[in-house]
Amino acid sequence: MLPSIGLGVRRLHDVGKSGWMLLISLVPFGIIYVIYLLAQKGDEDINQYGTPVSYEVITAEEAARTGLKETPTEDMDRKFMFACIGIVIFEVILMGIVA
Repeated sequence: MLPSIGLGVRRLHDVGKSGWMLLISLVPFGIIYVIYLLAQKGDEDINQYGTPVSYEVITAEEAARTGLKETPTEDMDRKFMFACIGIVIFEVILMGIVA
């Protein structure tokens, strides 16, 4: 449970929101807003929580020189979004079982 909270806080920091926003999920229908925030594309530049850590940016020039894929790709963002949504849904189910 703690690693999931840490992941959620880190993801919220990626979009420029405070980790305390996770507490909104405890309010009825608040989980919908939290899922919306987790699904947002992360800030590509430095925000108040620091530099983005969700991926390392590889520019088009570096990609051409090294043969690596240019990042961020839409596929990377989509996979991370689905992972976050899955974790939140799993936690909601666990909270329903425990309560």
